[in-house]
Amino acid sequence: MINILSKKIILKKEYFHKHKEIYEFFQNFSSSISNEDLSKFMTLQHYCEENPFYIEQIRWFEELVLQKKQGFSFSFRIASLESRNSKESILGINVKVTRPSGRTKILKGEFVIFKKNKEWKINDFPFKVIQSDVCSLYYLDGNEDLAQIAFEYTQKITSYLEEIFNWKPTGVNLKFYTTLEQLSFTIPWFATYGWHEQRESIKIALPYYVKNKEHSLFSMLLHEISHKMLSDLSNDNASLYLQEGLAILLEKGHYIKEGKIYFSEESLYVFHLEVLDNIKVNLNISLDELNKLTYNDGEMLYFYGFLLAYYLFKEWGFKIFSSIGNNLSKKNYINARAHTKNVELNKITSVALKQLLPINSKFLTLTSFISEQ
Repeated sequence: MINILSKKIILKKEYFHKHKEIYEFFQNFSSSISNEDLSKFMTLQHYCEENPFYIEQIRWFEELVLQKKQGFSFSFRIASLESRNSKESILGINVKVTRPSGRTKILKGEFVIFKKNKEWKINDFPFKVIQSDVCSLYYLDGNEDLAQIAFEYTQKITSYLEEIFNWKPTGVNLKFYTTLEQLSFTIPWFATYGWHEQRESIKIALPYYVKNKEHSLFSMLLHEISHKMLSDLSNDNASLYLQEGLAILLEKGHYIKEGKIYFSEESLYVFHLEVLDNIKVNLNISLDELNKLTYNDGEMLYFYGFLLAYYLFKEWGFKIFSSIGNNLSKKNYINARAHTKNVELNKITSVALKQLLPINSKFLTLTSFISEQ
């Protein structure tokens, strides 16, 4: 593998001449981003019906433009090049992300590029794949053992959620990255270990510091696949607080032992006490206040979402989420990532809650489930 660019390396002219086409390809890639030219950017992408990569690249570009408007900046460099043959190479690209605060992070992508009809196209990471009728799991070299475990967990989780929520899972695509920097590059996000958006792949990367990797893998998969399920049930019309609330409810309330998934209501009760103790939340929050929450609210979005989901579960069981999903599925699909359509999703979710549940139209009281304290 040959290093191409770094802060202190100036390449020889002969090298650029040898790889001139690839260098020009990267220049087009970089300039299309700088000029916010989506049409040009997409001419450089490979389309494959079986892999959501093409759609993910559109969303990636749109996300980058949005973050630039919010004060983020991005600079790209070729980091490495591995030539497989005259028509295919592995191109390493680093992006330096600078937040409005001045904090920086280097994210690292590694893509297959290939020559088609005299033009170079960028494809996905150099993934290997394990597939079934419902699930496709993409993984990288060196992750074979965990990938096999992840695939088995994914199949068990989808079957379990199908039974509990009457979900009909199809097209469950999961990409398993080796590092945080790889996954974050593909969003692009400053840092994230798990990701789901409808019409994109589920994406995960295990933190390097976790000791019980199989336990963490199960929890992450259940959380992200729960997002996929609710998106399918609701036509992707569930609010972020409901999405995160149900995902945390399922993640914290389940574990796997000897290949079987178990539910623990006691674990949920203990976790909800921890939430109440840690954040001292207002349990008489109005729907209007709940609807003001965005992804920028971080923990408050997650914790209020969980308390809402826990309240709904305690009062009506898991079936209430299927009913909410069915109600929301009648609304038109908005082709965008959830956080960019947050206002619309909050509005229609709160309408669904009022229509389906015997709650006061002004206040959503979360106190009934803590009477045992």
